[in-house]
Amino acid sequence: GFAHVPGYGVARVDDSTLARYVVDDALARRAGARRVAMTPTLGLGVGAEPFDTAAARRLRQVTIANVQRLARAGVVMLPGSDTYSNGAVVERDARVLGDVLGLD
Repeated sequence: GFAHVPGYGVARVDDSTLARYVVDDALARRAGARRVAMTPTLGLGVGAEPFDTAAARRLRQVTIANVQRLARAGVVMLPGSDTYSNGAVVERDARVLGDVLGLD
């Protein structure tokens, strides 16, 4: 398994390089077929992004699409955070993952 999604922590991204962060369907299918587990730690990049620029918003759209694509392909999504000592951060990351996946 792995944590984070491509583009995590990238504050500014030029549109010409945005494609490098896209998980394509073939990769998502391969990961799903292997039942890869992922903790995408979405809270910072999607739920509490400190950078509100047009580039950051476009990267968030790519991030959300990646997680949705991976989940549809069968990648096991595990809620959580790499900030273990702060329960509020863990809760935020789990809530954002549920929102991205359309869970109640």
